Amino acid sequence: MSNRATREECFRRKLLGLPSGQADFVKQVKSGMILFLFEFERRELHGVFQACSDGTVNIVPQAYRSSGKQFPAQVKFIQLWQCDALSENEFRDAIRENYFSPYKFNFGLSERQVFLC
Repeated sequence: MSNRATREECFRRKLLGLPSGQADFVKQVKSGMILFLFEFERRELHGVFQACSDGTVNIVPQAYRSSGKQFPAQVKFIQLWQCDALSENEFRDAIRENYFSPYKFNFGLSERQVFLC
């Protein structure tokens, strides 16, 4: 998850990050897993990425500091495919069961959802 500014840093560093409250979720990410980045300002899903590290805390401690926030739960990635971003209207049906409010959804995707996205 990112805004426009942190999205650029994610791509530059090849590092995805979430707040410390999401560390348990990020620690479930294992090298080789498929990943996507959701940019919440434009409501777009970017990918397709692959974890090249296990999720952990503070791979790059100074990452995202320019945003004024901390995202220490991190995972390194490589880009598998260069794809156009999907708008939320394009991927909403694939992850419908993840929505817990009209504009908020759980991050984790099933294998079936990954293939649908």
